[in-house]
Amino acid sequence: MNKSILLATVFEKGSYPRTIHPELAVCGRSNCGKSSFLNSLLGIKNLARVSSKPGKTASINFYQYTDKLVIADLPGYGYAKASWDIRNKWKGLIEDYLFTRKQLQAAFILADARRGLQEEELGLIELFKSRGLKVMVIITKTDKLSSSELAKMKADTLALISKLWQDMHDMIFFTSSLKKVGIDSVKKYLERSCR
Repeated sequence: MNKSILLATVFEKGSYPRTIHPELAVCGRSNCGKSSFLNSLLGIKNLARVSSKPGKTASINFYQYTDKLVIADLPGYGYAKASWDIRNKWKGLIEDYLFTRKQLQAAFILADARRGLQEEELGLIELFKSRGLKVMVIITKTDKLSSSELAKMKADTLALISKLWQDMHDMIFFTSSLKKVGIDSVKKYLERSCR
């Protein structure tokens, strides 16, 4: 893997970096552990800013992950305390990127293990799949659950995904950035996909 670098930070629609490589969007609810996951995945501490305050990321951040793949970190969704103006701007930026960016080929949908997959995550999976994009589910913060809670959550998540999208059974990763669990599996998957 090449050293990941920040290519661009985009706040306005259409001002995306001029790249030719496929892009993978990283989506998740505010405070779901997206920044910690990205730091672990990209291998550079504090490249993506971690905050205890939800809604910290208000831009799309583009990272050169390998010489064949760019990762796009999208603003977190579902943060009700942001002003309507900011929320509408984020919504417009995200929708413009999702529906106009030709380089977008795949997506990671992140969900906190304590919440599991909710209506918003299922809707995002359906949106990406309807566009013909490859979708992978990343369950974060598995260290926050007891072993029995984790086993139940895994079984419930696998059952739900298999019921809705049988072709996604092998596209689910259970991770903990704190304990470095599951991150290597995600990296190996990306290595195989980028060949």
